[in-house]
Amino acid sequence: PTTRSLLVGYRVSAELIVSAAVGLGDVWVDDTHTWWSELRPAEAGRVELVRDGIDLLGAPWSARTRVHEYGGGAWWVHGGSVFFANWADQRLYRLDEGAEAPRPLTAAPPAPAAWRYADGRVSPDGRWIVCVREEHPPPGYEAPDGAHVEADNQLVAIDAQGGGELVVLHDELSP
Repeated sequence: PTTRSLLVGYRVSAELIVSAAVGLGDVWVDDTHTWWSELRPAEAGRVELVRDGIDLLGAPWSARTRVHEYGGGAWWVHGGSVFFANWADQRLYRLDEGAEAPRPLTAAPPAPAAWRYADGRVSPDGRWIVCVREEHPPPGYEAPDGAHVEADNQLVAIDAQGGGELVVLHDELSP
């Protein structure tokens, strides 16, 4: 049969073509593993983290960040663990090798997605994560003078084990 005869009765749309196209993202290599991210259009744009060909997160987790509205730098690896910003709540999570599920490292923000994290690195001793935190004002907030309020970009240190306090190292709005 010809290609034309196989396609009779089928509608091929751009959505159909794109939904099957997995997009490969960042790659990390450590002493024993190769890690990468996959954008999965068929799963509403969820970003899965993959280690040596095996999915790590599973739905509903998605390693995406909203920092600067375009994302990027949503995950990183250190010592066999992966750290990532989860799309749904924008909190930072840690998934250790052999763990059943990721665990949160940052507190829930005061409003949905008000704190967003990206571009992290873990200190050589594994104790701290240093990353960007973008802090957004609550919905409907207006400055006392009526001026538009932008997000505040900060450089922060976070306890890489979780449970510790966050330390602001630099705040673009503070002198």
